[in-house]
Amino acid sequence: MSSAKEYYKELTAITAKCTLCLKVIKTSGTNMIPHLKNKHQDAFLKCSKKITKGEGDQLEQQSIQGAFLGAANKNAKDRRVTDSLIHMICKDNMPVRCVEKEGCKTL
Repeated sequence: MSSAKEYYKELTAITAKCTLCLKVIKTSGTNMIPHLKNKHQDAFLKCSKKITKGEGDQLEQQSIQGAFLGAANKNAKDRRVTDSLIHMICKDNMPVRCVEKEGCKTL
């Protein structure tokens, strides 16, 4: 897992230079992360991966895109359930984390 700081060199208290494209960016807010997200998607993904603890091991948390793509490799019944959940989340404008609630877990 990398840090966004690996992709910037601080120039002054309010500016930094992107080491990937050499653009000078104001750092008075949180401008470095959006710059990576918009201009350097691969670097942003490396920075945004989270580590979660499993049983004694550390596992990388899967991205939303990866989870949906991984669902395509399941059997037909699993795909129908996954597609229905995705449809519900999108159609009803629900947060993705709604699948973590107890009622959905029992599904």
